[in-house]
Amino acid sequence: MSTARATMIAATALALALALIQPAAASTGSPLAGARPEMLPETARAALGSPRLAGEGTLRWFGLRVYDAWLWSGARGIDPRAPTELPFALELRYARSLSGAAIAERSAREIERLGHGDPQARTRWL
Repeated sequence: MSTARATMIAATALALALALIQPAAASTGSPLAGARPEMLPETARAALGSPRLAGEGTLRWFGLRVYDAWLWSGARGIDPRAPTELPFALELRYARSLSGAAIAERSAREIERLGHGDPQARTRWL
């Protein structure tokens, strides 16, 4: 089989799989509709005061939902020029069963790699 034909078959199979997956996900209702401030951990609610939903979205990878995300802010909102100056909380709900500790450790390594926060702050974030 030629490379071009194999590529065409693979692309068609992927398109068909995504077409079948998408309606199934849509039929369960919007996963983003479940965001409620009272579901935030007490420490996040205390830091924010009156949590307000500032943004939401879904991360998909090759059409598969990885997680849904909600960005929560306090009453003063979020300043895009200085996003870390005001308190915020990022809520993630993974679509698959993953170890929370493994996610936190990996996130801490990635934040360190990007050069954000000092070691004490990264420990608090875990």
